[in-house]
Amino acid sequence: MSLIIRVPPSEYPVTLAEAKDHLRIDWDSENAALERLIKAATAKLDGRGGLLGRALVSQSWRLVLDAFPAGGIVVPLPPCQSVDAITYLDASGDEQPLTGFRAYGIGGEDRVTILPAADASWPVTTELPGAVVVEFTAGYGDAADVPEPIREAILSEVANRFRERESTSAADGFLAGLASYIVREF
Repeated sequence: MSLIIRVPPSEYPVTLAEAKDHLRIDWDSENAALERLIKAATAKLDGRGGLLGRALVSQSWRLVLDAFPAGGIVVPLPPCQSVDAITYLDASGDEQPLTGFRAYGIGGEDRVTILPAADASWPVTTELPGAVVVEFTAGYGDAADVPEPIREAILSEVANRFRERESTSAADGFLAGLASYIVREF
């Protein structure tokens, strides 16, 4: 299985203006530093490698499998907004679209499971690696749709890193205090 980002998020869960307001900064000389901190704090939480194991702002992904799994395809990055396409390599090695499938859990907090249509089974695929490709969109939606506790955790981490830029203890751990507590529920 491989998971590849197709279209990254077009924005971060918090804006530069929100971070400056949170820090009570009204000058622009720290903008570049704050933008880097927003990017770093978001990267620690977002996507496949993030601590939350979920997508924050809408983003498109490609899941590549060697075959159709017997128990169904589990989309590994919640919340899943949509299953955009499923293609497979048939027994001859030709790419085919899969048109009949059921996706359970779209729009929910848990992982989505994809099964063949009610009266069907998975089609036969070639034995080549990467025979099944699932394209999906994940994330809460726009930045404003990201749950407030996650946005607050990012702002808290940006503030902590900004205030303690030269401290090695701030660099050693990622989420401090309240921010760590907030993200536990996700």
